[in-house]
Amino acid sequence: LGFASDARWPAQPLPALLLTGWLASRLGWQPATLTKQPGGVIAGTYRSGSATVSVTLAPFGVNNASIVAAEQVDAPAGVLRQGAPLFVEMDAQLDGTLTSFRVHVDNEFKRAVATIMRDDSQLVPARWMPVEAPSEATLLAQQLARFRFDHIYEDAVLAARDFLALNVSDTHDMTS
Repeated sequence: LGFASDARWPAQPLPALLLTGWLASRLGWQPATLTKQPGGVIAGTYRSGSATVSVTLAPFGVNNASIVAAEQVDAPAGVLRQGAPLFVEMDAQLDGTLTSFRVHVDNEFKRAVATIMRDDSQLVPARWMPVEAPSEATLLAQQLARFRFDHIYEDAVLAARDFLALNVSDTHDMTS
């Protein structure tokens, strides 16, 4: 998973960690190892039944976009915040067939693009989906209007916490 990064500030992997936590909580992954690498890269593994799932979160500079500090409140539209997820790449193998998935934002940061490649040879046509970015005021109003807990969000936060709890300074293996 790649996230937006500007060298002016420390890498900000929290949005990417939350997305990883959401995937882990929805797919039943259990954290196994965690490594913090130079340059703000976080790598680790999860257990999913008898399979191992490898995860890498890496900061990426974006040539055609302005990036502002993550905590900047008055960021103008069309500007990325430090740590904003840029793309997710996944490889899956079933019955000897490798399928790669990539979801990323387009060059203008207005649409999400999903591409699928099978066996490194068959490219399925890309699917384009609009990316709607409501204002923070709208998001806050939506959250305040809820009168119940958001269990999926809570599960994602807890899964991200469990992953980070392995050890944020070096490699740690829970399976040993």
